[in-house]
Amino acid sequence: MNIMISTNREYIGYACIMLMSLKRHHKNIMLSVYILHNELTEEDFTFMDEVIGSEGIALLPVFVPDTGAGVFGN
Repeated sequence: MNIMISTNREYIGYACIMLMSLKRHHKNIMLSVYILHNELTEEDFTFMDEVIGSEGIALLPVFVPDTGAGVFGN
């Protein structure tokens, strides 16, 4: 199952909780989670792997540069 989320360092803990719940409720399905971000580090993804566990889930970072344009391009 492919999932896409967006998070930053302030919400990384909440993202982990949501992903642990998703993993628990979809035990027999491999989850590919694309994580949109513009500030997370390798250490942040290592932390997420340690908290969530890597069995049955793949965390795939997707860097999105900050364009400064705002949510709707304004």
